[in-house]
Amino acid sequence: MSYQPFQLKTATEERIVEAAVQLFSRRGFRGSSTRAIAQLAGVHEVTLFRHFPRKRDLFWAATASRLSRLKMTPELAARMEQDADPLVIVPSLVEFLAEKLCYQSELTRLLYLGLFELESGDQQVFGKHLATLLQPIHEYLARCVHTRQLRCSDPQAATLGLIASVLIHHAAPDLLNPSTFSKKESGSPADSCANFWVEVLLAR
Repeated sequence: MSYQPFQLKTATEERIVEAAVQLFSRRGFRGSSTRAIAQLAGVHEVTLFRHFPRKRDLFWAATASRLSRLKMTPELAARMEQDADPLVIVPSLVEFLAEKLCYQSELTRLLYLGLFELESGDQQVFGKHLATLLQPIHEYLARCVHTRQLRCSDPQAATLGLIASVLIHHAAPDLLNPSTFSKKESGSPADSCANFWVEVLLAR
């Protein structure tokens, strides 16, 4: 299936979705009413339901609007396609993922809500949009495994582990005692996470 970029049909839909992003990411799914979203968007609630018949439809449209922005930079994508040295690519991937996933609080919150607060959500939204981000990483790591540049045997696990560790490592200093993490020792979350994965993955 070819990837279709997320698009909204009208300016009214754009206003509604942007308002939904703000409220859902701040108040959660259950804490955000369609009336409050409509008021923030400057439309009547009836107009909101004309475009989005269910609150869940609006939530997934809001999530998709942010997921669609997860695009790899052309420079990084080109270097991965050319099978550049993992010693260069792995830190670049960590930096890219940290920028896209850790420093966009709205997206991180929407991802959390979609995975944990909505028991039976439209999970294909994740697959549709995240595939364009995950597939190139997985394919690159798989080629590196094949050429024995990496010492892992499961590129899929490495891809998922890389992304999960970036998210967790970024949040750890806020979740645990700050004295546990020395900035002098670890540097920025992206730097220390990149160093960890270079040591774990690279056969050298």
